[in-house]
Amino acid sequence: MKLLLLLLLASCSWSEFDFKARFSRESTSLDSSGADPRQYGGLAATDEVLFASDAENHSIRRISPNGGLMGLIEPDPPFQNPLGLALNDKRLAVVDGSAHKIRLFDLSGQELGGFGERGTGGGQFYYPKDIAFSEEEKLWIVSDYGNRRIQAFLEDGTFAHLFVYRDPKTGQLSSPRGIAVRGKRLYAAYPASRRVVIHRLDGIDKIESEITHPRLNHPQAISAGPSGLIFVSDQDGEILILSESGEVQDWISLNSMFEGEVEPQALLSDPLGTLYIADSKGHRVLRIPASPLFQILEKARQDYAAMRFEEALAGLTQLLNSDPEHARARRDALEILHLLATRAIEEENWDQASQCLSSVLKIEPSNKSAVARLRVVRFRQNLPWMQDLLIGASCLIFLFVLLYSLAFPRTDSDVPEELLDVPSEKDPS
Repeated sequence: MKLLLLLLLASCSWSEFDFKARFSRESTSLDSSGADPRQYGGLAATDEVLFASDAENHSIRRISPNGGLMGLIEPDPPFQNPLGLALNDKRLAVVDGSAHKIRLFDLSGQELGGFGERGTGGGQFYYPKDIAFSEEEKLWIVSDYGNRRIQAFLEDGTFAHLFVYRDPKTGQLSSPRGIAVRGKRLYAAYPASRRVVIHRLDGIDKIESEITHPRLNHPQAISAGPSGLIFVSDQDGEILILSESGEVQDWISLNSMFEGEVEPQALLSDPLGTLYIADSKGHRVLRIPASPLFQILEKARQDYAAMRFEEALAGLTQLLNSDPEHARARRDALEILHLLATRAIEEENWDQASQCLSSVLKIEPSNKSAVARLRVVRFRQNLPWMQDLLIGASCLIFLFVLLYSLAFPRTDSDVPEELLDVPSEKDPS
């Protein structure tokens, strides 16, 4: 049952995209170059640090959440052309494009090894561009741009299999650039074909769908964000927002949001929805923060998925206090509160169930299901003291009868004569 609830919670989403609801207007530029030119090409992040590859200076920059430089990763031998980045189990994978290989580091910058070499065979690369990691399949996925294919590798770097896509107009293999993974889906940007292709990870070389759009001009980078959203950037500074299955939700014009022309080379959407853009033309990293409301909702969702139920309930309470009239927040909060109430009822935690259902009725007073469930919950909540009251009343009655019998004992004179006039047995003689 708990697994079913988690699946239901995962399906809760802000299905209709609303940029103003999801993102803050306080967009900022992080680690801008000043007099030091940089060529950003890849992004990855933990809770504490943002990693950005700098092809111009052959390094990986470690940037703090407030935008300050925390340090550099400058290995020996040096990077030739660091591009795409990905994280897996505290390991940072770096696409070294001109070296035709993947290099692995720990988060402090210590090199751990790598895989790949120049060539056209399985496990070989020719100017790779990007990398992603599939948690479900435990695979490294690499866009092998020069060889016009995508390659999959086991965690230890062993070659697994290929993904390819043929341009529908030319019939020729198309070169993939940015890639991202969500669940069993692999999203790949094919600039020359002007489309995003969804490959299936659970079927070798199986294509689920292709996405084209008038605003999608030579797609470059892709990132899988929270709540099933997929962000795709193109060379014109536009970001197209897709649903998990590929439906176009909206678009963002970066050139209208930031000063100077923006050319996004990499995208990163963190778990709470903040969007980072590696701007190669402006030599900077841009940040579009998730709105506080959206961050609260995502954190509550993640707390629930991790079975941190009390934290999830606290987050929802904060959400409702922040903006009780927000339609989508109300709808998603209602779903999550119902799920929390169901979980509490299963565990016979009547106080928490009552709190959840009471919160539902604060949002939606006419919710008949919540009213009915709350009546049952409050009955069960009050049942212990009702039982104690019944036991106490029974004890009092027994004590009263006992004291009365001691104070007013019965004598023969209290018994009716007809009951005392019992004939004696006849004398047998």
